Amino acid sequence: MPEQQTDELTERRHSGLGIASFGMSVAAWIMMVAVVMRRPNEPGYDLYTFLTILSLTSFVVALGLGVAGMFQREKKMSFVIAGLVLTLASFFFFAFAVLWLFGEPAILGD
Repeated sequence: MPEQQTDELTERRHSGLGIASFGMSVAAWIMMVAVVMRRPNEPGYDLYTFLTILSLTSFVVALGLGVAGMFQREKKMSFVIAGLVLTLASFFFFAFAVLWLFGEPAILGD
C-alpha cells in the first residue's frame, strides 16, 4: 500500500510553463485572427494596431515560455510541445498573412 502512494506522489505533472505557453499561443491566435479578418476600410485602426502589437508580443512570450519549459525534464512535455507548435505555426501564418495583405506582390511571387 505505501508503494502505491509513493508512485502517485512521484507522478510527473504538466509543466506550468508549458501550460502558460499554450494558453498564450491560443490567445495570440485569437488576436491574430481578429487582425487578419478585418476589412481594410473598417474604422478602428488604433485597435487593430494595438492587437497586432499585442499578438506579436504574445507570440514572443509564448515562444520563450515554451523554450524554458523544454528545460524542465522532470515535467510532462505535452503542453510545452503543443504550445511551441501552435506558437510557431501561428507566427508563420501571421507573417504570411501580413505580407499577403500589406506586402508587395513580388514578395509572394505574384
